[in-house]
Amino acid sequence: MVQHKPTLLALVALSLLGSSCALTDPVLTLAYPPPSQQSEVRPARVPTASILQLVAVTDERQHQDAIGDVRNGWGMRIARIRTDDDPREWIERALTYELEHAGHELSTTKVPDADRVSVALERAFCPDDTDYRAEVRLLILVERGDRHLLRRTYEARAGLAGDDATAQDVLAKALRKALRSFLADYARVAANPNS
Repeated sequence: MVQHKPTLLALVALSLLGSSCALTDPVLTLAYPPPSQQSEVRPARVPTASILQLVAVTDERQHQDAIGDVRNGWGMRIARIRTDDDPREWIERALTYELEHAGHELSTTKVPDADRVSVALERAFCPDDTDYRAEVRLLILVERGDRHLLRRTYEARAGLAGDDATAQDVLAKALRKALRSFLADYARVAANPNS
């Protein structure tokens, strides 16, 4: 009988070494704007056009503890990218930042006659590989009085490559794209609510 134990052990050792096993899940900090973009020149703030009341930000993602995946050379997931930050607070910071620079104000307290906005985070995901790609999907509802002024899903993708690219940057870039699409729609319907 031929013994294959040394060959089998060598194959197992090679597969473990080549799999790039992650021993722990990496942790990502959610910042907005991300540190790499905080030195950018901010757009001039215009006088307040309107006040929006933030009713709620909810996290509707299936895996609320994960913001991405780490994959090995064969494309197999070997770890989840987690965050200790609350994604709802990240969305609120980003929404406040973008609204202020579009001439609006976001309030978390009740404001009479203000348009009410609710945001549901449906996806925020960035796989860890050589070229960072991210996807953010938000369901945003704006109400005025007793009617829906705007209800739409905003989905944006972004990518960054190179040594300076980070998952934090690319997620913020995707979020910025989604929120700026929302702001364009909001400006249109707020100016002409009966259309």
